[in-house]
Amino acid sequence: MKTLRRQDARVIVGLFYVTEARKVLCQAYHHKLYGRKYTWFFIGWYADTWYIPPPEEHLNCTAEQMAEAAQYHFTTESVMLSRDENATISGMTGREFQARLTAMLSPDSDPANTGGFPEAPLAYDAVWYVNTFDLRVF
Repeated sequence: MKTLRRQDARVIVGLFYVTEARKVLCQAYHHKLYGRKYTWFFIGWYADTWYIPPPEEHLNCTAEQMAEAAQYHFTTESVMLSRDENATISGMTGREFQARLTAMLSPDSDPANTGGFPEAPLAYDAVWYVNTFDLRVF
């Protein structure tokens, strides 16, 4: 937390199991690394109220403090490729993206055995996100 504060980090990405994510969020609260100036991305599949610790989990934060610290956070869901027919910002649907990606493989390649193939839509979305992210919001 001290390093994040020293480097004036404003967008913070963490990959944690939910128990560890709560510990990190509690520390963020105590170090005042939350609020409108900070955006936390938690990469994991958490319940809607994941930041509220269960009674058997002893954190140095109340449920109210955790809710306050979590106010400007984002979490991810496990959706590798959209199956609906809505075009994304790229102008393609998920199926069209997959067809274009598959066409780039050599004819004798099996997508199931191609390293990174299942995760490719996530990388593609990340590039679009970074490309369109407006830093003026901070």
